[in-house]
Amino acid sequence: MPETPWMKWYCSDWLGDPCLSICSPATRGIWMDIICAIRLMDVGELCENVDALSRLARCSKDEMITAIDELATTKTAAISKQNESIIITCRRLKREHDIKGKRAIAGAKGGSKKKAKVQANTQAPSSSSSSSNTNISILEREFIECWAIYPKKSGKTRAEAAYKKAKPEQQDVIDGIARYLDYVDAQRRDGFKDLKYADGGTWFYQQRWLDECEITEKQEEPIDLDAPL
Repeated sequence: MPETPWMKWYCSDWLGDPCLSICSPATRGIWMDIICAIRLMDVGELCENVDALSRLARCSKDEMITAIDELATTKTAAISKQNESIIITCRRLKREHDIKGKRAIAGAKGGSKKKAKVQANTQAPSSSSSSSNTNISILEREFIECWAIYPKKSGKTRAEAAYKKAKPEQQDVIDGIARYLDYVDAQRRDGFKDLKYADGGTWFYQQRWLDECEITEKQEEPIDLDAPL
């Protein structure tokens, strides 16, 4: 857990969210407490039984059940059941938590590679220049292959610079592009026909190959909280 946990609060998003606005004032307050609990625990979702969730949200069990129903019905949160527990997911915090984890793994890999390069250069200084040129050419080739499959080819210079700086695994980028294309197609099918692909330079600069791009069906079966667990 961070020593001083905090998060950016987008007032316009909170007040302007049409799904959240449908919820009752009590549910909005409970959702606020749930978001804070998720952030304090440094996770993207909570998986607890109703009693535990009600304690975390400082409300009664009945109020928690009502809030879960409203959050699921309005799609303000992703709600699912696992055995005797209810999983409440804040999509934004879950996405940020997953990206943070992937970047930590990538950073560890990068540190190991850097250490190996330092050792190699110490043992064979004369080969450092050749090794560097080889690495650059590999990154350039990988970027060209990724750029070829990204649909909106604008901002190439910015995109290439971002790719070389990040030094990602090429397959992660290719998979990320595929997820993003599927996500945009799904959004268009769900009524956002004018949704356009992000500028290529922006997409690579923001390292959006790390995004999960969650695709949800337009019609979801409501969760029956009264059903036996």
